[in-house]
Amino acid sequence: MRIGTFLAGAICGGVVASAAVLLFAPLAGHDVRARLREQVDYLLADARDAAQDNRRFMERRLQHLSQRNA
Repeated sequence: MRIGTFLAGAICGGVVASAAVLLFAPLAGHDVRARLREQVDYLLADARDAAQDNRRFMERRLQHLSQRNA
């Protein structure tokens, strides 16, 4: 399976799920939007942390390989 196909499916699934939540949520629209905003903020912060961790790992790996080949 190609990664692009998977990502497209994941995005479409997320949109459909979001629509379903908004339509059938027992909370008021304002409360749902506030919760969604909090969730998105949390996910973005988590993604940033993961990207920073990955960058640090890759920089250490590159430094290690550079020292090894020198």
